[in-house]
Amino acid sequence: PKGKMAPLDDLICKSVCQLTNPDLRKKVMNHILLVGGSSLFKGLSDTLEDRLIDRINNYDEALDSCDVISSTMDLNPKYFTWVGGSVLPKLESTRDQWIWRNQWLGIWEPFTFNAEEAAEKDDTPEMIETKKQEKLKKWKKDRVVEGGPRYLREKAPFAW
Repeated sequence: PKGKMAPLDDLICKSVCQLTNPDLRKKVMNHILLVGGSSLFKGLSDTLEDRLIDRINNYDEALDSCDVISSTMDLNPKYFTWVGGSVLPKLESTRDQWIWRNQWLGIWEPFTFNAEEAAEKDDTPEMIETKKQEKLKKWKKDRVVEGGPRYLREKAPFAW
């Protein structure tokens, strides 16, 4: 029903069972990491682990164990998300996924056209001007797609 909250163990079981690979399901079920300030509640990881073990067979009979980890380092769990957020921009694999301020605002490098490079052997000034206009038209068309929310939708790894 709308407005009713589902128990955390149910949500975890449903999420894990959506994986199609059975080996991956086992691996994920045995590597559940609690992060954030709520993970500091005394006994949360043990209680959640017990509830998952009781409940997981209702979803997948092949899953017989789970392991819930509440903290893996000396770092306070309520700061894990901040640490992850500070690492993410430094990763090479995510560098092309960032949207910079100028891209969001639609501020682009000015249009440039080098007539000497574009000109071929027998080109007339009119032909060069035509090439310039075609390049300018393409440049303007590309800029429309790349700004603001539209650009964000193009880059987003999920549909929205």
